[in-house]
This record gives sequence, structure tokens and C-alpha cells, in this order.
Amino acid sequence: MSLNDFKERVNDLILPIVVIVIGFLGFGLGRLSRMDDQKMPIRIPPAMEEGEKMTGPKERSMLSGKFVAARNGTAYYFPWCSGVTRIKNENKIWFDNEQAAVAAGYRKASSCKGL
Repeated sequence: MSLNDFKERVNDLILPIVVIVIGFLGFGLGRLSRMDDQKMPIRIPPAMEEGEKMTGPKERSMLSGKFVAARNGTAYYFPWCSGVTRIKNENKIWFDNEQAAVAAGYRKASSCKGL
């Protein structure tokens, strides 16, 4: 096999390889464009009317205050801290700010990161 025969064979393979690569790229881009159509839209719940009540612990923590403590405890937490899960709903005391919690005699919880 001469050098010219080798060059001809390589040239004959380049076109099919380029077509295959372009085909895979086109397929991949098509798949990516369809993924955007399948995303769930973001929904913002309507504003609550005065006097309406939401149920569930997450909604309560969002509406009740920024800090929570146990009625018979000594520390206050963010609503998402793990220590809050051990406090019964009827024993939770809510505060709008840290100053109010400290004024009520509570200290920062050492197990709650970010406090």
C-alpha cells in the first residue's frame, strides 16, 4: 500500500465521520432543547387574606416568626434547625427577632448553625 492509497482511504473516511459527529451533536442539542419544555413552572401562592390560617409546620414557621423556642427551654433556634423538630407545636414560642428572644431569657442554640 502506497502513501497515496493511504491518503485516499483517510479522505474517504473523513466525510462519514464528520456526518456521524454532526448527527450526534444535532441529536444532543435537540434533546437539550426539549428538557427546557419539561421543567415545572414556578408557582407563587396567592396572598392570604387577613384572618385566614394555613396548616402544617412549614407554613406556620413561615408566618409565625423568624426564631422559635420551647416554652420550658432555654435556647432559641431558626425554624429549620434540627432542634425545633423535638419541640411540640403547642410548646413553641415565636419571636420576630433575636432581641425579643434574648429579652425573654433565651440564649442562642449551640446546635443551630448560623446563629
